[in-house]
Amino acid sequence: MKKVAPTFLLLIAFLAFNSCSIIKKNDPEKKVRTYLKEFEDDLQDSDLVILGHFQVDKSKEVVMKALRIIQNIDINKDSVRCAMDFNSALVFFDENTIRVEVSGKHISLDTSNPLEQDTKFTMWLASNNTNGFKIIKFDAEDLYQEYHQMVWYVKEKVAREKEIASKQIYFAQSRKLRETYDSVIWFTHYQDSIYYYVVNGKWENYFIGEKATKLDSVRMGLVSETGRVIVPPNYNLVGTIGFELPDIVEVRRNNLIGLFSIEGKELVPANYNLIVPYNEGDAAWIVKHDSTYGWFSKEYTYHEGFPSSQAEKYMNEFRYLGKEVTIDAKSKAIAEILSLDHMGFGIVVPSNYLVSSGALNEIVSDMIIGNSLLGTGYVEYVKTTGAFLEQLSDKLVAFVLSLKHGYVSGREGFYERSTNDVTFMDKNKVKISRYQSISSKIEFKAINNSLLEVKNLFATNSNEDQGFAGGIEWNIPVYEYLNVAEGVVKLSSFRDFQFTEFVKMDSSYLEGDFVCWDSKSNKQMNTQFLSNETIEAIRNEVLAANGYIFADQEISKQFEYRKWYKPKYGRYKDVIAVMSEIDQHNLIFLENIVGTLDTESVL
Repeated sequence: MKKVAPTFLLLIAFLAFNSCSIIKKNDPEKKVRTYLKEFEDDLQDSDLVILGHFQVDKSKEVVMKALRIIQNIDINKDSVRCAMDFNSALVFFDENTIRVEVSGKHISLDTSNPLEQDTKFTMWLASNNTNGFKIIKFDAEDLYQEYHQMVWYVKEKVAREKEIASKQIYFAQSRKLRETYDSVIWFTHYQDSIYYYVVNGKWENYFIGEKATKLDSVRMGLVSETGRVIVPPNYNLVGTIGFELPDIVEVRRNNLIGLFSIEGKELVPANYNLIVPYNEGDAAWIVKHDSTYGWFSKEYTYHEGFPSSQAEKYMNEFRYLGKEVTIDAKSKAIAEILSLDHMGFGIVVPSNYLVSSGALNEIVSDMIIGNSLLGTGYVEYVKTTGAFLEQLSDKLVAFVLSLKHGYVSGREGFYERSTNDVTFMDKNKVKISRYQSISSKIEFKAINNSLLEVKNLFATNSNEDQGFAGGIEWNIPVYEYLNVAEGVVKLSSFRDFQFTEFVKMDSSYLEGDFVCWDSKSNKQMNTQFLSNETIEAIRNEVLAANGYIFADQEISKQFEYRKWYKPKYGRYKDVIAVMSEIDQHNLIFLENIVGTLDTESVL
């Protein structure tokens, strides 16, 4: 009998060993791929069969939302198709589970603009009692989000193209009107008719974004869709049709105001600094030229003076600014820009008396126009919600107008911002300056003859802007200070709690109707006094403003990012020595409530 060479026997043994190893290694993956084929086939079966594969902590509704996309039976199946490649899935054997990554593509069904996007989902498998598998974890969040992003993009593109096509009639009319005028800049719908704002002179869309510089060299007019002249192009600005009264258009030229009718008749020549609607008896409008008042009747006959003593009071007490005005797509004839680059931005030109008072901008832009997809208009509405006159001193009067803005943020977000626009006047009601608050409610307090305190208070409503967020409380008032010795000048301060810099504090600065979150009860709660945490933050800011080096590194980190923080003094007595009298008073006052940081720290 022949002897087998030892080397040959070793080779056979080695190959046999590795062959067994390969079988052992590949056998589980083969089982997984067999299961994946079974799962892919079952995706064509009933929901009951499909859900039988899952043993996850997600609800069946959540699981099926993703699977509907993979099955291509989602509600948006006519826009985007999902193609997953189960055969090329990656299989990873983790310690206790098997992780499977299935890749594929989202494919747009819009043949005019074919799009593809890579996507994937991941599932984790575990063996069950029948020598098969169960899906114990399922992550298809990216697949779901990417699918809906493509759906939105495709639908938005189709809708945009349709909307552009629907507006070609306006572009065609614009081209015809440009045979007569240099530019046709806006169009608007008013009482079932179309009107065009025309311009002679070089025009730019200066009411959009950074191009908000008015061009006085151009002359604007208004024409009907047939080309009939409503307002000849002789004005710096033509207002929104029917902003105050039906069929009335305000015009402005060289800072003087006039009125036209929608039939094209000049009702009031552009000779007045102020025109205010006033409906009493035969009166329709009160006008002012320099310091002289007059009024126009409903037949547009001019009369000197005031129509009545009530009218005089109405003007002198600024009551005409107290009425509510709403600007939105439902109540105003919002104009739209005739340019593909800017279409979708709504334009409103409000009455000049609202502009000269500081209540509104000369142009209210970025308004939302219905469901337009052609722009990024985000202002849902602007409202004036009330006004009051407050005598601050024998020399200073404040007229306060409350405003509310509604904004759309993103595709579904919404928030509301309330502000107060303040016009400061001397005792003769001559405007000195303007100030815009940042809150829904405002209070004034004269600290002395030269210092006026403005307290911005915030509502607790969650969809309104809130106050300073430096403490636990959500609606801490924001204080600002004005120098009123000569004119009205806002004082600058880098502090969050400005009162510590300008006023010797008392407990009133810590009291109020505050809202915070109670971590113990896990509920919102109200409190009438600031928390110790917030008061400590106020104390620490006083110290930081004077260059104190905090021994507590956690406190120090809170100020490191502040450009104004210049740590210099490690000893308490040194930092107190450089403080103002007001800061010293306020530090002692606050330390009496929350304690002191008077410990030696290393320089």
